[in-house]
Amino acid sequence: MSVDLLANALRKARDLEDENLYAALQLAEGDERWNVLLCPPLDPARCEMDVQLFDERQVMCPDLYQATISGSMNRVNKLLGLADEITRINDASHDVKVVLEDTPEKKSGGKFHGDGLCTLREVTAGKNTMLHIAAEQGHVELAKQLISMDNTLLTSENSRNKTPLHLPARAGKHNIIFLIVLLAQQSLTRGAFQVLSKRSTDGDTVLHEAVRNGHEDSVQVIMTLAPALSAEVNNASISPLYLAVVRKSVGVVKTLLEYKHTSAAGPKKQNALHAAVLGSPEITSMLLRWRAELAYERDDSGSTPLHYAASDGDVAVVQTILDRVPLAVYIRDEEGSSPLHVAAQMCHYSTIDSIIDRCPHSFELRDNQGRNFLHILVQPVREINFSRYSLIEKLLLSLGLKPPAIIGKQINLDRYGLKKIVNERDNKGNTPLHWASMFGTSTKIMELIEIQKADTTVINNEGKTALDHAISQDSFSLMARSTLSLFTCGATFGPQRQDKLENWKNKELTKLLRI
Repeated sequence: MSVDLLANALRKARDLEDENLYAALQLAEGDERWNVLLCPPLDPARCEMDVQLFDERQVMCPDLYQATISGSMNRVNKLLGLADEITRINDASHDVKVVLEDTPEKKSGGKFHGDGLCTLREVTAGKNTMLHIAAEQGHVELAKQLISMDNTLLTSENSRNKTPLHLPARAGKHNIIFLIVLLAQQSLTRGAFQVLSKRSTDGDTVLHEAVRNGHEDSVQVIMTLAPALSAEVNNASISPLYLAVVRKSVGVVKTLLEYKHTSAAGPKKQNALHAAVLGSPEITSMLLRWRAELAYERDDSGSTPLHYAASDGDVAVVQTILDRVPLAVYIRDEEGSSPLHVAAQMCHYSTIDSIIDRCPHSFELRDNQGRNFLHILVQPVREINFSRYSLIEKLLLSLGLKPPAIIGKQINLDRYGLKKIVNERDNKGNTPLHWASMFGTSTKIMELIEIQKADTTVINNEGKTALDHAISQDSFSLMARSTLSLFTCGATFGPQRQDKLENWKNKELTKLLRI
């Protein structure tokens, strides 16, 4: 038992003037078990925090950090307390021996570490070792020296589990990549595999790092050393090829496509072709020549690369896919939409023409609601690739209006012999004219009736005509536009008792008129 603790307890008992308490404490003298009651245990949380704060690897000295960044070997040697004469790695034999000597500087203590000089095991705030830093900066000679002094640095990991090989791959220092792999092969138990197979916290290989940052030379080096890495995906299921396509790095893509085993995987079950069709015609062609079946693969929404291309409206890309894999046009997504439906939703008329030209009976495709592409075409535009439009057109689109590039365009159904789809009904019995009247698209209503000769008397499963839908609009402006267009063309209501007709009313507008 601690004498000081017991003496303190006896003093407090005396102050309390309690003889029994004082006597009990006197009897406790010499009883080690009582020490548990007098001395509280350490706070486990505090102990754990202390362990985290004081890692056995020391924080890197600022001077050592700057010297390593600059690649100054003389300064590094001085801070590490090494002799002026150091046996260099022989370039022919790659002998990794080094001579260490006691020097006055080594005995005198360092500037940052009060109890001695800097050490090789010091790390930065991100847990980067000296080799991480030297490798990222491309300091070949310094990296050689560090590896010769401690080859375990080759497999050291920073806070993101990245090794000294990940960093030069990211920085594009392909000479360092050669060096690390060579020395790892010579000095590590499992050779170069031990460093080439390492993954970061995100699951990235060194190839992911090189590709993501567009370093074609580094990619070629890594693919020469370990081509199997092109088949690996990271934690987000992203392959190096997908990253290269997103960057539009044609050279990197070409290198990766030299290997049939290369993975094309991307996030959300996409593949590299899904990414390529959005603005990369050259890469799209390369991928289709390499593996045409990519065009049939669907992402987690059921969309193929052709769905993506149809949404973007690049006719050249759409034609490239259809020329290679025309059957892709018949694949529908989870909502039942075909690429033709998607092109119609975006009002990409040229894309619609291109699809029907190459696949003339694709117009028969219906979505899960039983709608053909014309049902979709008459609806308002959802979103459009703004990069294709001027500032004024972008403003019109942001307001839900169609720019001049879209207004007035129409599909020549006579050309394709598709007049019959004008009056086709969906699962609820609605024709394209019903849908146009629901959204107040007066130009589409007039086009359907005057040009496409839509039948205004068709009723849906509820017995409603297009005019019934138009008059039931909540918005006055939409109701007025649709109703006026339909009345002008002689449209009629569906059969019903005249005393049961509902007048148009909008509660908010009615309140406003009463004020």
